[in-house]
Amino acid sequence: AAEKIFWVVQHAQGEQARKKFLPKLKKACEKKEAKWMDYATMYDRLSLEETGKQLYGTQLHREDFNGAIELSPLESPEYVEKRRKEVGLPPLIPTLKRMGIKFDVIQKE
Repeated sequence: AAEKIFWVVQHAQGEQARKKFLPKLKKACEKKEAKWMDYATMYDRLSLEETGKQLYGTQLHREDFNGAIELSPLESPEYVEKRRKEVGLPPLIPTLKRMGIKFDVIQKE
């Protein structure tokens, strides 16, 4: 049920629905009633809207219609793998590599 609500809220117009739902989604994740990937995805989308940067590396973009897909800007990119690990997400760098997206920031603990 939480995943269905996630998809509706994630794709709603404007950020108000995401702002309201995000804390509830986090609590559901802590109770193992929702997926941390959903939380990270919604958090990143909202953060990009508000600050222009994301934390977990779930958001990609294309500069223009014919441009290559790129990782959207990260807050403290040298800690992205640490943040992902803390919430049980898979490593980002191998995924980006498989997609042909260059990311060569040395990771810190």
